[in-house]
Amino acid sequence: LYQASVALSTSVDLESVLRRISTVAREISRADAASLYVYDERTDSFTRAFASGVTGDWSPAHLRSTGMTRRVLKEGKPVLVTDTHTNPEVNPHTLDAGVGSLIAVPLISQGQPVGVMYVGSFKIHQFDEGDVQLVSALANQAAVAISNARLFGDIAESRDRLQAILDSASDGLLIFESDSRIL
Repeated sequence: LYQASVALSTSVDLESVLRRISTVAREISRADAASLYVYDERTDSFTRAFASGVTGDWSPAHLRSTGMTRRVLKEGKPVLVTDTHTNPEVNPHTLDAGVGSLIAVPLISQGQPVGVMYVGSFKIHQFDEGDVQLVSALANQAAVAISNARLFGDIAESRDRLQAILDSASDGLLIFESDSRIL
């Protein structure tokens, strides 16, 4: 888990962070597949997704408004499904992919929901409570890494926007303090 933490803290590119989280999650849980859904609290929607170990489209479009992903996000608690075929809450898309058991964990950073992470196995009864604890520990670190990558992206976007404004200013630029003094 320490090595995972170090690996997650080395990148600030969101796509790279999601890829690394997925790889580490599969390694530590012996999962066949992993998927991550990034949540945007401002729009109350899942804006990005990343999946490994499964084929097909795993975009947020497959998420149901009342499904397991929403419940995990809302309740802030992990869910263990030892047999996906007997749990009516499992998304049919997951069943179609052949996932037999799964763990869903919330990604929470500084008390705010960041997303939901799944690990899945093509076998039933692959995971137990010990696996849930391990994946949950990784999820805590993953949430911080995702938040940091998002923050870095926001800062880079603001910097680029400011640079574009400065580059387009052909005349002089006056900057005033709040008391109308020129800086």
